[in-house]
Amino acid sequence: MTWKRLGLSIVGGIVMLGCGLSGSVDFSGLTKFQRHYTAPLFGGEDGNFAGDPHVVTEAEDAYRMVYTTDSGSDSQAIGMAISTDLITWLPVESAQYSDHRVLSGAGPAAGQLNQETAFYYKTPGGAHHIYYIGYDGTAEGAYVAQIYRAISASNVLGPYTRETTPVVALGAGGSDDDSAMTSPSIVEYNGVLYMVYTGWGDSPNSPDPAVTTMYATSSNNGTTWVKQGSLSWNDIFGVEAHIEKGPDGFYYRAGVVVDGGGNDAVTIGRAFSPLGPYETYPDVLTLGGASVGEVASITSPSLLFHEDTATLYMFYGAVDTGGFPWMTSLARAIYR
Repeated sequence: MTWKRLGLSIVGGIVMLGCGLSGSVDFSGLTKFQRHYTAPLFGGEDGNFAGDPHVVTEAEDAYRMVYTTDSGSDSQAIGMAISTDLITWLPVESAQYSDHRVLSGAGPAAGQLNQETAFYYKTPGGAHHIYYIGYDGTAEGAYVAQIYRAISASNVLGPYTRETTPVVALGAGGSDDDSAMTSPSIVEYNGVLYMVYTGWGDSPNSPDPAVTTMYATSSNNGTTWVKQGSLSWNDIFGVEAHIEKGPDGFYYRAGVVVDGGGNDAVTIGRAFSPLGPYETYPDVLTLGGASVGEVASITSPSLLFHEDTATLYMFYGAVDTGGFPWMTSLARAIYR
């Protein structure tokens, strides 16, 4: 999902706090992200649709990505790809589909025809969870997105069982997430799983929708989740954001904001807990223009620390007005 396309405008709350944090990550190095290529990195099976990337390390030189793609029938789906070097990505077949999707089509109940913004989590017991937003209708039309989960007991390729009801459902009328929710990101903190997501108090198609960062927690490895409420923009920042625990024990967040020119930009922050408050560097990545397929938007950044090379990888969605409509791109920064 691209929030800027839907008319969202968020400014402010992005400040350098100067907390004097210390650790094995040189935070100042994260102001120096460089794109890997002068063109998008990965376009999925069809070569032109791979957005909302989430990349995880499976083993040494073995990486896996889940991403939003098309289902082939005018709806969104979740694809999966593998890599040995974080540069070259190969879409993989699943146990359920022959078209390089791991989730696709209508689910076991209404509300899941489209799947987007997947987040992969492997439980300590070895089960594979894919969290995603599901909604009916078309990608460009009005939709009511909630957070669902699909589970495979032992095989990362599935088959995945999609649950009938949302794992985190819309709030009651008047709450900060009573219209939609997007972009779940999950991280462990003090033995508890925290899911931070974007709540929409108005339809995302509204001219100026109300948007809030919210969170839920799980004390049983993601089996059940309890909503905990909203977070202040003074403590946390950005939408379509991702939180990753760094090798120094701090929590790092990458989120999309609006820069001084009214365009997308990615801000990086770190904090002692996933809920902030965050020390931030604003606008570490801005729209790159037509030559890199970034005219309309940059969206949904996710982070991966590569400790052997002291490199922070930022995978993100690149949206052009043509040529590369939905692609995954890469920027990197040396952190030590």
